[in-house]
Amino acid sequence: MIQRFVGSQHGRELDMMLSGEKQLSVFSFNKGVSQSDAFEQQDFDGAVRDKKIVRENVSFDSSGSEINYVIFAPISQSWRIHGYKILLEFLHTRSWSLELDWIEARMFGLDPKECDQIVALKARADRGVDTPIE
Repeated sequence: MIQRFVGSQHGRELDMMLSGEKQLSVFSFNKGVSQSDAFEQQDFDGAVRDKKIVRENVSFDSSGSEINYVIFAPISQSWRIHGYKILLEFLHTRSWSLELDWIEARMFGLDPKECDQIVALKARADRGVDTPIE
């Protein structure tokens, strides 16, 4: 179920990546925020040095404020970083949609059924309907 992917990962992303449970981690923060704070004190840099995961940075200007993204993936899943950067580019230059939410969820490794559930929840939230996650 999607519960394992929603709100339950904070502070555990690196462990989940190293165990193979998670294929992509993305952190976003405004200029001036400490990366160690953004990474919730997880040692991503050590895992990069040990060649267990790869890292890429990308920044976008959003309404005059720079937003920095740091993206991590296991080496075997590094292709996901390029795909996610394309989604970020679209987000910052065009209009987002529920279909792109589905693609984003797939980039994070959810199966198609879980992606459908995420999109359904977001659609309900957009209409103001509060729905618990199963």
